[in-house]
Amino acid sequence: MNEAHSEHIYSWVHATMNTELIQSCCLKELAKRQIIVEKPFLIPSDSLQPETLYSLIRGRGNEIDGKSSNNQSLPKGFLKGFIDLVFEHDGKFFVLDYKTNTLKGENAYAPEQLNKAMLDLSFDIQGHLYTLALHKYLSTYMSGYDYDRHFGGYIYVFVRGLHNENPMNGKYHHRPNIQTISDLMAELLPKEGV
Repeated sequence: MNEAHSEHIYSWVHATMNTELIQSCCLKELAKRQIIVEKPFLIPSDSLQPETLYSLIRGRGNEIDGKSSNNQSLPKGFLKGFIDLVFEHDGKFFVLDYKTNTLKGENAYAPEQLNKAMLDLSFDIQGHLYTLALHKYLSTYMSGYDYDRHFGGYIYVFVRGLHNENPMNGKYHHRPNIQTISDLMAELLPKEGV
C-alpha cells in the first residue's frame, strides 16, 4: 500500500469512528463488549430465488430489473456471509456495513441520493439478509429478545461521503418492518418460523 492510499484509509477510519451513526452514538464511544466484528452467517439457499427475494423486500412490482437477474436460480446449498460489524447501543442492536464505493454525481452522498444508490446497488437486499441473520441469531441466543424492542436497523456507511461540513452525508439507516423479516423467515427458513 502506498502513502497516498494509507492517508485515504486512515482518514476514512477516523471519519467512521467519529461520525454520529445514530443519535448520541459514535463507534469510538462503544466498549468492546458492545461490538461483534465480522459476524458470520449462513442462510439456506435451496429456496432462495432472486425474484422472490426482491419481491418480498421491495414489494410486488419492484422486483429485479432485467439486467440484474436474467431469471437465474441461485445454486443449492448455503449463502454464506459476514456482517462487517454488529453493535449494541441503549439496548438495541444494529448492523453496520462499510462501503468504499465511489458514487457519481452532484451531492452523491446526500441522504436522497443514497436512497437511490442503495436500490441501484441492491444494498437494500443485502441489508435485509443481514437483518434476517441477526434477528435469527438474537432470537436464538438472547433471552427475552423482541424485534421491536431490541433491533435498531441496518446502517450503511459510505466512507468517501463522510464530511464534517455535512454530518448527514454518507450514512444510510433503515429498520425493516417485522412483517418483511417474518416473510423472509417463512420463505427461507420455513421450518423455523419467527
